[in-house]
Amino acid sequence: MIIEAINVVYRVPNGQTVYEGLSLQVRPGEFLGILGRNGAGKTTLMDLLTGYRPISGGSLKVMGEEPISSHRRNKDQIFVLSHDIQIQQSHKVSNYLEFTSFFYPLYDKKLEGELVEYFDLDPSAKFGSLSTGQKVKAQIVAAFSCMPNLILMDEVTAVLDPESRKKFFDLLRTVKRRQECSVVMATNIAEDLNGIVDKVLFIDRRKATVHKVDEIRHLFNLEDAA
Repeated sequence: MIIEAINVVYRVPNGQTVYEGLSLQVRPGEFLGILGRNGAGKTTLMDLLTGYRPISGGSLKVMGEEPISSHRRNKDQIFVLSHDIQIQQSHKVSNYLEFTSFFYPLYDKKLEGELVEYFDLDPSAKFGSLSTGQKVKAQIVAAFSCMPNLILMDEVTAVLDPESRKKFFDLLRTVKRRQECSVVMATNIAEDLNGIVDKVLFIDRRKATVHKVDEIRHLFNLEDAA
């Protein structure tokens, strides 16, 4: 099992409960979408999965290990992709990709080159000169070149231009068809999940429930989705 959550509870330091009774399974090759209103806890769940925050109760394992454990052996099988990740402005795209490759033993330089060309990135460009969307594209190249078993994506699609969004979703469909890895994708855009994910985790009022993709429109008014 890639992710297994059983009755997970999470409370912030002030005592407010964000989740209670969250149960979830993500199998190898499975794609999960995360959807919820603003402030519902999408990014918080990503923090729990990466071990940045400890759970308050229940059981949570990612690739058979507790995310909070300091003895994890599977860190090099997980990649986190987020538009909030800060990268040194003086780093070139090539520097960033080279640095990332040191931490992933299965890193595929040939695939990196193909994806750099696919997303029309300039390897010599410095991050300080890139738009937010271009920075995310560099992360996407790194994520898939690492050949991980799990990619966690935290709201990255909204910053991509229409052409890059299409390329990104075409890439996801190819990866899914080949069952190369599992993906957890939190997004503000409900339509992004159609035709991509196998199921959706909907977060609302301290509850997180799993639904079929075709049930998205019945969960809430999409004009309020975030």
